[in-house]
Amino acid sequence: MGLPEVKDLQQAFKTILCMKRALLLIIFGVLGFAGLNAQVTLEDFEAGASLNWEAVDGTYDGVVENPEVEGLNTSMNCGSYTKSGTNSFSLFRAVLDDPLDLSTNNEFSIQVYAGAATQILLKLEGDGEAIEATQNIATPNVWRTYTFDFSGASAFTTINTIILFFDPGVEESMDTYLFDNLTVSPAGPCAGTVEDPTIIDDFECQRNASYAVPGFDDLRVIANPDQSGINTSPTVGEYTDREGGFHAFVINYANPIDLSVNNNYCIKVWAPVTGNLLFKLEGGASPAFETPVAIEETETWVEVCADFSSQAAANHTRYVLFFNAGVADADGDIYYIDDLTRTPLPAPEALEDFENGANLSWEPLNNDNTLHGTFNGVIANPDPADPNTSDNIGSYTRGSSNFSTLTALLPNGIDLSGNSQINMDVWVPDGVTEVLMQLQSPTQGTQGITANVPATMSWQTLNFSFEDFDNVTDFERINLLFAPNTATSGTFFFDNVAQGQVTVDACAGVEPDLTVLDDFECQRNVPITCCDVTVTAIDNPDITPANNSLTVGEAVDPPGSFNALVFNNTDAFDLTTNNQIAAKIWSPIDGQILFKLEGGTIGDQEIFVDIPATNEWVQYEVDFSAVADGGFTRLVLFFGAGVDNMANVTYFIDDIELRRAPFRNDCISNFEEPETTVDGWRYFANGDFEGNAFIISDNPNVSAENPSNKVGTFEEAGAMTGTPAEFAGAFSDIPAPIELNSENRVLRVKMLMDVAGSVVFKLEAGIDGAPNTGDLFADYTTPGEWQELSYDLSMTAGGEMIPDGSRYGRLTIIPNFGVIPDDDLTHYFDDITIGTGSCQTTSIFNPVEVDELSIFPNPVDGLLTIQDNETAVTFRVQNMLGQSVQTMRTNIPQPRVDMEMYDLPKGMYVLTAHDANGGLVAKTTFVKR
Repeated sequence: MGLPEVKDLQQAFKTILCMKRALLLIIFGVLGFAGLNAQVTLEDFEAGASLNWEAVDGTYDGVVENPEVEGLNTSMNCGSYTKSGTNSFSLFRAVLDDPLDLSTNNEFSIQVYAGAATQILLKLEGDGEAIEATQNIATPNVWRTYTFDFSGASAFTTINTIILFFDPGVEESMDTYLFDNLTVSPAGPCAGTVEDPTIIDDFECQRNASYAVPGFDDLRVIANPDQSGINTSPTVGEYTDREGGFHAFVINYANPIDLSVNNNYCIKVWAPVTGNLLFKLEGGASPAFETPVAIEETETWVEVCADFSSQAAANHTRYVLFFNAGVADADGDIYYIDDLTRTPLPAPEALEDFENGANLSWEPLNNDNTLHGTFNGVIANPDPADPNTSDNIGSYTRGSSNFSTLTALLPNGIDLSGNSQINMDVWVPDGVTEVLMQLQSPTQGTQGITANVPATMSWQTLNFSFEDFDNVTDFERINLLFAPNTATSGTFFFDNVAQGQVTVDACAGVEPDLTVLDDFECQRNVPITCCDVTVTAIDNPDITPANNSLTVGEAVDPPGSFNALVFNNTDAFDLTTNNQIAAKIWSPIDGQILFKLEGGTIGDQEIFVDIPATNEWVQYEVDFSAVADGGFTRLVLFFGAGVDNMANVTYFIDDIELRRAPFRNDCISNFEEPETTVDGWRYFANGDFEGNAFIISDNPNVSAENPSNKVGTFEEAGAMTGTPAEFAGAFSDIPAPIELNSENRVLRVKMLMDVAGSVVFKLEAGIDGAPNTGDLFADYTTPGEWQELSYDLSMTAGGEMIPDGSRYGRLTIIPNFGVIPDDDLTHYFDDITIGTGSCQTTSIFNPVEVDELSIFPNPVDGLLTIQDNETAVTFRVQNMLGQSVQTMRTNIPQPRVDMEMYDLPKGMYVLTAHDANGGLVAKTTFVKR
């Protein structure tokens, strides 16, 4: 179709439009004529002010001349108000002599000429009655009409106060706002409409967009000229493109756009020409983001969408469209638009649903039916019931391995960026409680998520959230482990493996770690209760290796020298072992930070630390071991301590923790108690065992060489279990750094292996430039027996001297170095010590003599009294399996202590008492009846 024909068609549409407008006027005239006549003007300033306007904060400037007598407001006069600059919600109001009758007239309109692009809040108040609403002001220094639907207040009878808040919530604002033509009318056909935040504009009742300039003057609402296809709406927007290749159509948001879920932007378009519609987000701290979408059909309604899920943390404030982007000769082209929405991305097609056979090539790992079972193929659903009534499902029978694995290649990979949760329906036999799903990447290794099975012998939908790995782009294989780390046998059914939006509460089931005060994610254990510094959890604005947390705290320090941020604990902080206060802080300025402990049994304790670097995350660690018994209940932080900042300064904080002092001459891990257990070991180069959970086992060979009850377990993958390397090992980031000095240059570990061989230990993650040790070797020569190995830490494997004071945050072990065994092997290790440290154990071989703890009554029903105590501050109750079931701590040793036993089940228990250093000083047994 040529250009003249297009113009003719547009003229025809205008003729149709005029006819439809006439019809609409007839229809709405019958309904609305009485309402139009009922409009009441409350204020127009033409004969002075009709209402008694009062500025409680700020300044009412009175009646002034209209600076722009044209367009929307041709009045000669208007009202003027200037905000105070000292109050977030400057109060500007008019009190009426009589209450307003809102039974019919309850739609308020006001025209505003704003000094800034911000918001206006209109509030009505009476005797115990109130209603308010907010509108965005997208364009400053131009008259705009803002309408407020207060039909919800139609039954109110006492409303006599009209309150205006300009730039609500912004304290330092001192802009001037002109206002005029405050009217109230009968509610229209959209009265009572509840705003749907997923609809930007439908040009009917969901008019939620704040159009800015350019854009506002290029858009008008008209009757739909082509009610057909995907759009039969009665009204749409008519947008006229202007000269230039990139004439913008701008929608402003007063606050950063929340793109965490609703990040798929769509619009219905009737276009006169083909071309690119450019979607763009801008206005945030991050760079602008844009994506073009081709419009390939003309003169018909089409829907086009843009995926903005990658911008979830970018804090953009403007949504911009460019029609026929890049084409300069487009002035006057008319587009019809409708149903601007932002919704979640549509879920991709199922990875596997078995309805037309298997989509993926399911098979046991390494095609080993003995170890990893059998995929029985696609079968008819044996139990078609909610939530899975599908006709066909997949069937799998486990093998003999505790980690029996069903696997399949993902021929097209998997994109987790928009839908990072994988859901799956399962039917499992009795006794099964868990299913592990793993995704394998050649560059990032295996990532696994475990889901609990709520019920057996019925279909259950499990959710596996891979949200933490949604930036991995090369996952190529999926593994399913039903009842992992068990010898369970049986047949399992599964179906409907599909991606979706994250619904799993990332913090569900997370046990509180009381050594973490606040990580602004799942461990928010100590409330921030006061005082001057305000803290908000936000997306991490600077994700780096120094702090890769997704969520951090934004701390706004107001003007002043010592503004306090207070973590207020219910009980005294337990500083007996963890007496180092650690925190990650991002500071924009130089200066000092004051760490202070308050609320204790001794005086407050203060430690100033310098800010070593700005505009980056810095790890701080402050030593309060000298006052570990102080009984403090409050941690107070002062940013820029002692310096009077003249304006707000924004800091970011994260991972406020209690940590133990560095290991110097200590037991690092003996796997017996939480305080002496390093359990975060992760495999590397270990074939298909990568991603498996670390196991703490019963000691398989209790002996004089190692009488411990519990030991660490290393499962080494054999040649047939994936592709292990000869340096397969495991590493763990330890709870406190190992610090070397001239007197503690020996690291020891006990090993138990079925084969003789070399065992490598090394210290890594050197702090402040400490050189990593490299591979340090020791020979294990006693297969089947425990042997203690020693490692000299005086120099690195390359011969470099290790300086005194060097600190390390990671331990790495490589058993059976240099060998890839034919079959899977299991190795055990225990009692990792540094220097003169000892991992004390009690057993028939080396019993430790301690005092008998004096208690009464025994048996006990509820309250147990511990008496004649001289040194103990920690009391621990263990069942006869050695499991800790209850712990109580006191700030200082007390001669008599009462301990509640009401909730203990009936049975026999061991009660142990420990001093401030964690040493065992007394014990006894008692019976709960």
